[in-house]
Amino acid sequence: MIDQVNSFIKDVALENADVCDIYEYIHLWHISNTNLSIAEFLGMSEEDYHKFLDANNKDEVNKVLNNIINKYKSLNKASSIQNVKIKKFLKGQ
Repeated sequence: MIDQVNSFIKDVALENADVCDIYEYIHLWHISNTNLSIAEFLGMSEEDYHKFLDANNKDEVNKVLNNIINKYKSLNKASSIQNVKIKKFLKGQ
């Protein structure tokens, strides 16, 4: 997953956006001059983006997006824990 400053996934994880806002982010990608793929712009892996595209109805879309967001939160939590451990280790030296 791409960790960019203002991605859809990051914004939803931080509760600055809602899952239903994805279509606004897709519109922003279309009108932007970015070199990022749409998956990168949204903060997803290509695999996760294709899962989103393959969802057949609103419930499936929500399930896929919530799984992606939970994965993002888990990765960031693990990263934060690792950073704390590193800081504690460095303080001990």
